[in-house]
Amino acid sequence: MDRAALVSIEVAVVGLIIAWLQLEYAKRRDKLLDFKSAWTEVHKAMMDFRLKQAILDHPDYWGKTPEQAAIDAFSSLHFLRGQLDRTPDSPLAIEMSNFLEVNWISSDKWRGSADFNKTFDKYIHEAQKRTIQKKL
Repeated sequence: MDRAALVSIEVAVVGLIIAWLQLEYAKRRDKLLDFKSAWTEVHKAMMDFRLKQAILDHPDYWGKTPEQAAIDAFSSLHFLRGQLDRTPDSPLAIEMSNFLEVNWISSDKWRGSADFNKTFDKYIHEAQKRTIQKKL
């Protein structure tokens, strides 16, 4: 073989290695972005629920009837459960889903009980931590 053919083969092999490394990097990055995006949406849904839960205390101030405020809060809670179902499997998502399932039945539990709010606020903080950039 002549020298030009060997150089061409060498360039092709190096190009193949570089392409493979770029593909692996892109896969890791996409996975990280999907993870962060899912937890960002969960965090937003949790914050939306907390706002609507607070509106329940003084719906007139916000221009709502108590019934409208309750429906908004319940819808927000339902949306949050949907977001948790779409998150990548993780022990935290399962734990949060179980917590909401237990407290779903009675509005007295999620409407503003101190125990519910304390645990829910802890979960909000944990969800927020998962939206922070991680290394690839």
